Amino acid sequence: MALFTGHTITPDSALGGTQIQRSLRFAGAAFNSISRTPSSTGNQKVWTWSCWFKRTKLGNGSYNYLVSSYGNNDGIAAIYFDSSDKINTYFDTSGSNPYGAVNDRRYRDTTSWMHIVWQVDAINTTQKIWINGVEESLSSSLNPPNFAYTMNQSGYLNSIGGAAWYPEGTGSNQYFAEIHFSDGNKYTPSDFAYTDTQTGQWRPKNGNVIKSNITYGTNGYWLDFRDNTSTTTLGYDYSGNGNHWTLNNMSVAAGSDNDSVTDTPTNNWCVWNQLSDVGDISLSEGNLKAVSGADSWPAIFGTHGASSGKWYYEAVGADNTRWGLGWSTEEFKSGTS
Repeated sequence: MALFTGHTITPDSALGGTQIQRSLRFAGAAFNSISRTPSSTGNQKVWTWSCWFKRTKLGNGSYNYLVSSYGNNDGIAAIYFDSSDKINTYFDTSGSNPYGAVNDRRYRDTTSWMHIVWQVDAINTTQKIWINGVEESLSSSLNPPNFAYTMNQSGYLNSIGGAAWYPEGTGSNQYFAEIHFSDGNKYTPSDFAYTDTQTGQWRPKNGNVIKSNITYGTNGYWLDFRDNTSTTTLGYDYSGNGNHWTLNNMSVAAGSDNDSVTDTPTNNWCVWNQLSDVGDISLSEGNLKAVSGADSWPAIFGTHGASSGKWYYEAVGADNTRWGLGWSTEEFKSGTS
């Protein structure tokens, strides 16, 4: 006879932690984005955006995190990485248009998931950005002017993965998971994540815990990409607002075309590491595909190493090519060496 022992409270669950099930892969194809056009105007000056992301292509500058559209030639609000891998913001008004790198820090890690919180208060001409719970030192010259932006404005497209001049998407390269947006409210990283006391790691809170503790506002949303029944269900908003998003040029087809993956902040996959290529290697499809160029015996390492244990991996090679997959020390260069 089985005995019910009750729910075991782990340190992780006691702190509101969770295991994120799925992420959405932006594989770099044209028109590769998600978008939504509000039907009601919310707060155009105050908002908070929280997102977990993993970069897959460096030196790839575009307005590819969160952006709102032009409105009568102004009104853009955007956060993005530039071609130098620095965080940029952009505020386009009828007067000044502050934009550019918020500081000199470069984010070139393609091996790990990171958490970003972007808090904007244009009424008081301030913004704050945190990465993994640590507040960035920002240039005050880039603070948002007191202006009604097209963020949360009825009839104007908001995009994730698009560009300010091309919101539908110019080819975005990263993974996104567990996105929360509050229209009209200011929140900090501790509202979305916490430090695990045992490991010191910055970890995501359970989405339902977040939902119960923040106010989403008119155009707020919670996207966790849990339902991969179709590209329509992947864009569902679970905040209770029903502010669903449209996926553009993404797929849930079986195999390598599937953009709904289980690579998440709590289940980080090994992918090819752009910073470790030997010779001419081109990466795509979320750094799951590697194509060699003209160099002889090119090679590339994955983002995870191993020194012991049992491991399983598999790969598919193109027809009429010579290739190998296996283990190597970091000293490998090329050819017979």
